[in-house]
Amino acid sequence: MTPDEKNELEAEEAFVRGFENIPDDDKLRAMSYAELASLSSHSEKGSARQRVIEQEMDRRTDAENLKRAPSPSFWTHPITRTVLRIFGVVAAALILWYLGLK
Repeated sequence: MTPDEKNELEAEEAFVRGFENIPDDDKLRAMSYAELASLSSHSEKGSARQRVIEQEMDRRTDAENLKRAPSPSFWTHPITRTVLRIFGVVAAALILWYLGLK
């Protein structure tokens, strides 16, 4: 893509954003979720403005869900479980041997 084509695409995007009254990406990122919801509800259903705002809301929802997702636990890792099982069997055998039951 040549610089002229890139500038033309940027100018076209700026024109469409201005015509549809779509806020810049920086402004969208700076808005709270409540502000985005308010803008979305005041937008015409199916318009480019509503789609852009809802994409930003979806992006934030996805980011929040990733933060809330449980991280892999040390105790549930397959290697840890295997080592603990072996240790448990060895410990049980030692206890039985010490008590003279085996």
